[in-house]
Amino acid sequence: MSAAQARRLLQEEDRLGTSDVRTMSGAVGGGAEHDRVHIVSTPPGSEGLPEQSGLGEASVQRVLGRARGTGASGLGAAEGGGGASAAARARRNDRQGVAPGIREAEAENLDPRWRLETPSRVHASDKEAADAFKGFEDKGDELVQVQAMDWFGQVVAGEHTVVCNLATVLREACPAQGKRSWSFRGSIIASVRPASGAPWPAGAGQAQDLRVEPKSGNTYADGTEFAQFDLEAPSKLENIFPRDTEIELKLYSETFWEAMQDWLYEGNEELGSHNQTFSRAYGHFAGAASGSNRTEVMNYFADLLGFHDIDQEKSAHACYAIWAENHAQYLPSQGLEVSFGFGSEFKADKLWQQKKEANVAEALIGALQLAGYEKLVKVAAGWCFLSYIATPSAAIPSNWTMSDKVLGLKEMDDWRESQRWFLKHFNVELFIQEMEKLLQ
Repeated sequence: MSAAQARRLLQEEDRLGTSDVRTMSGAVGGGAEHDRVHIVSTPPGSEGLPEQSGLGEASVQRVLGRARGTGASGLGAAEGGGGASAAARARRNDRQGVAPGIREAEAENLDPRWRLETPSRVHASDKEAADAFKGFEDKGDELVQVQAMDWFGQVVAGEHTVVCNLATVLREACPAQGKRSWSFRGSIIASVRPASGAPWPAGAGQAQDLRVEPKSGNTYADGTEFAQFDLEAPSKLENIFPRDTEIELKLYSETFWEAMQDWLYEGNEELGSHNQTFSRAYGHFAGAASGSNRTEVMNYFADLLGFHDIDQEKSAHACYAIWAENHAQYLPSQGLEVSFGFGSEFKADKLWQQKKEANVAEALIGALQLAGYEKLVKVAAGWCFLSYIATPSAAIPSNWTMSDKVLGLKEMDDWRESQRWFLKHFNVELFIQEMEKLLQ
């Protein structure tokens, strides 16, 4: 999915939410007004799935321990150096996954102002400090959502690309279940474009009615855009290219694609189209992006890193200490010192108290990107994504308002079914492999 498509999906999230995910504003008390709860509709046939959809609590904890343990070490490297050795040490830790501490001295190219929460730009008296912190925070907010879409595509939807010649596709592709799309080597062909950055021939997209992917902003394939691989795509491509032309296919997992069709058509093969199924799939990308950036999810990310304010005069210090006594064991971390706000300028924002951990978490991610730590940004977004699709069963967020929200969510049948659905399609080993690769 291109960055432009990701932005359009996020901009149109409210409209997508009415058809692709259930949007429950205010269903659980204490959430921010913009912090809607997205729950994937329960797929047919999933009601009898075992707890955690066969992964089991032990498997989920293994994912959390390995991915989060190595990731914390990597973030420590950004601040104090020694990333490779730190990651190696973390992988040797026991299941508790206690990662080495982050050095207190900031790295030369990581701006330390991300640690210092400021009031909103509107309420802050120190406009310069607020603009710096909120700049990090705004950047982090966007990055989590865009990167979460990438994680969803990779480890849930099974998105990948293959380059081959047209003759191979014509020979090996066959109608998929439902006869709306094409199957190729065990995956669904979602879209196609010329390989190696070559553009479509001028006017070919419109002449052959080759439509672009959902949310691409255009109608017909042009330039280097992907075109949807609908039922007529093979003959259309033959009208454009010689059979020895190399093309790039974007593929998705067959089971994921079939789940989209089951929700849309409930087994009725007389209904629907490739385009409609593709749009449905992209709606779930948007839901994953929004869900991974929810306040309680970002709070889990902050707790994983051990965000805490050592100023004993602040209420945040006492609140965190109470939480840590009962829940820190489930989210082992190295304990990272930050400075949460206090006073009238912060309290002027009625929602500040419940989102302060999320504010600083987003600021860290934004600062990492601006300092050039792109891989660690993806790791951080991976934690957020994982906390969304596999919310820790034993731990609650350290923010008391967010903990109430999570406890309410965990009592909802739809929320539990949503978690089971994600984990049914979640490629655990690929996620771990990619996280470790990013931290090498």
